[in-house]
Amino acid sequence: MPRRGDFGNAIFTKEHIISIMPNVLPASLTSLLGREKENAILCQLLRSSEVRLVTITGPGGVGKTSLALQVAHDVQDAFTDGVFFISLAAITDSTLIIPTIAQTLGVIESPNRLLLDSLKEFLRERQALLLLDNFEQIMSAAPLLSELLSACAGLRMLATSREALRLRGEQEFPLSPLGLPEQPSVETLSQYPGIALFVQRAQAIQPDFQLVKGNASAVSEICARLDGLPLAIELAAARIKLLTPQAMLVRLQESSLGLLTSGAHDLPARLQTLRSAIQWSYDLLNADEQETFRWLSVFVGGCTLEAASVMIGQQASLDTFDSLVNKSLMRQTEIGDEPCLTMLETIREFGLEQLSSVRELEAARREHANYYLSFVEEAESHLTGADQKAWIKRLDREQYNLRAALRWAMENHEAEFAQRMAGTLQPFWLTRGYWSEGRRWLEESLAMDSGGALAPAVRAKTLYGTGALTRFQGDFARARMLLEQSLALYRHLTDKTGVLMALVELSRITAFQEDQTAKQVFLSEAASLLETLPDTVMKAYAYTELATVMLDINVSPIQFPPEASRYMAESVRINRALNNPAGLALALARQGSGALFTGDYTLMASQLDEAERLALELGDELILSRLAGIRVLRHIQEGDLTAARRRLEDTFQQGANRGDHQLPSWLPMLAVVLHRQGLDVWSARIFGLADTLTGTYQSRGEGMATAFKRFLGIGDIYAELRTQLGDEAFAREFTAGKHLTLDDLRTIPHPPEPDSAAQAISASETSLTTREIEVLRLLVQDLSNPQIAERLVVSRRTVDAHLRSIYDKLGVKSRADAIRVAGEQGLTSK
Repeated sequence: MPRRGDFGNAIFTKEHIISIMPNVLPASLTSLLGREKENAILCQLLRSSEVRLVTITGPGGVGKTSLALQVAHDVQDAFTDGVFFISLAAITDSTLIIPTIAQTLGVIESPNRLLLDSLKEFLRERQALLLLDNFEQIMSAAPLLSELLSACAGLRMLATSREALRLRGEQEFPLSPLGLPEQPSVETLSQYPGIALFVQRAQAIQPDFQLVKGNASAVSEICARLDGLPLAIELAAARIKLLTPQAMLVRLQESSLGLLTSGAHDLPARLQTLRSAIQWSYDLLNADEQETFRWLSVFVGGCTLEAASVMIGQQASLDTFDSLVNKSLMRQTEIGDEPCLTMLETIREFGLEQLSSVRELEAARREHANYYLSFVEEAESHLTGADQKAWIKRLDREQYNLRAALRWAMENHEAEFAQRMAGTLQPFWLTRGYWSEGRRWLEESLAMDSGGALAPAVRAKTLYGTGALTRFQGDFARARMLLEQSLALYRHLTDKTGVLMALVELSRITAFQEDQTAKQVFLSEAASLLETLPDTVMKAYAYTELATVMLDINVSPIQFPPEASRYMAESVRINRALNNPAGLALALARQGSGALFTGDYTLMASQLDEAERLALELGDELILSRLAGIRVLRHIQEGDLTAARRRLEDTFQQGANRGDHQLPSWLPMLAVVLHRQGLDVWSARIFGLADTLTGTYQSRGEGMATAFKRFLGIGDIYAELRTQLGDEAFAREFTAGKHLTLDDLRTIPHPPEPDSAAQAISASETSLTTREIEVLRLLVQDLSNPQIAERLVVSRRTVDAHLRSIYDKLGVKSRADAIRVAGEQGLTSK
């Protein structure tokens, strides 16, 4: 069952995490030979309450990962919140350890809160095991693991590394090579794990292979010369079709390989042996296979078959790829329906050494970067259409390679390349919530061209993307500066679409900044320009955003003026015609909010349901969060405070972690819910916290946020709280709330039991709130709406909203019918 005890944990159930993360714990494709004793010891350590961190150490190829995975599978029952595999093989930057763990677990970052703190909150009350594979590349990040373990009592970690992490409380587990016989006999040879592994892998390639008297000695010596390292043994066994065991032994004894067995003294001896095994396999390749192997090693975390073919060029062939897979230098996997090629990291390192030795490394990295620039530019056109979901997944899978391409551009001062790539990736970073990383790449790419020497179109796009992403994080001053620069360049280029999009963003930003004069200037120009452009996804987006800016909050009921309503309808029409689900979902969400404000609940439900279906299919958390806010308003209006609070708990922490500037609009919703649940002290405190965050996010006057507040009758709630608490108590609690942290929200108590009148109405399944029952009682006494408002110290508009909700719940359409039903329920006798 999902946990509901705190905002940090509310939506991240084990089942939810598993549903959104592929291969949380990869299944083992082969049996683990000769590790029964080690497996039992490690399982016992991880089940012990005294051991928090276990590190399996040993040389590359000794089988650390295989053993760790088997152990993780075997102890799953001891960790009720899950066991999660986190591969660090592609990471060389220690600053990426926390983002990598967070992304694996689905924890989204916040610009106003350290991602490490968000991760601590997420894991604090969980019984979970993290399997951190290949930690040796980022040893400087080890202290961060101690911080996580100190903050999260139920957390355990199992790491694999070529050296110990040297942390307090760490339990090191050195892993030795597989056991080998000292004086073998044919009868007992297959009982030794190293020999058994060779036979198993050889039979997988050549099913009729048998260990017999004629080859037993050679097999034993091969395994001994390879020091019992599983990877080296597997590489040797992979040659069984080409070489007999006796011939393999001869090759291992050749001088060319012997040179590598006595490598640098500062390398572990078994790493030298593994290098020898890889070198030996490499030497058995023909010239085309060697070149292909070298060039494919530049990919980080593997590549698709398509990428491999483009990278290698005309000489690429499926037979060559297949040969590398069969010879255990590469592994073939499938992600969805797309075939992929991967390398073990130790083999990839060897390939990079070979690239460097033949002076091809720079050419390969440039070709790799060029491929991924073309890839993201192809993806760009698909990120706003029917294929959006599939392409977001493809970009997600290629993150390591995308980072490598960007890093190459930065290292080589390729400013135009960096801006083209970062500017194109901005929609992906925005949708997926990778806001801080995206801003870092964008800002760095802009800094490389501080003098503006690049093509104006490239820089204008990068400025726009950086400004838009910055706007979503609530840094409105910086966003406005960037977008004004972008607007100037687009004007110079006479790029009407670029000018329009910059104007749209600036109209939203100036609305948040309450700069009404500038807002009207930007809005007017955008509205004039909009009608001159053909139908595109960007035009539809502009319609939606401009309509939002035009929302009229000074009328009752709050509503979009006719022109804004036309904009919304046009956006829906264009998005449907262009089959753009993301744009359609956003437009429907905005239309749904308008229907809510005007009381057309049937239309609202239809629009929100369709928007939610589309957003769920896309995995668009931004749109889902906006939809949740609208539904919370409806829950509050209906008096379904339990549903409102539950939905807030399900969405609140996501917005906080993401740094969503709409957060100050959501906190008052919680304050209203708490007030109506009778928790007035906490309601005043939440208003104080909302006031603090409003300043943090630089946002006070944007239309939709203000509309939410007016719809809820925030001014009336303030008055009610002051009346019920007293001015002094209200001021005290409001001030106390300004010092609250998000962690403090977990301590909010449950509401008291409803009174007998509420219970009577609940029994009739009307679910009226305590406040609605008070209104209904006064209605029975034949008080007018203004009189009810005066009696309850609320506005007329608030009374009207209560009555609409009461009529809906009682299934009536008039005051007389409401009074009749109240009498039938016994309310008038109370």
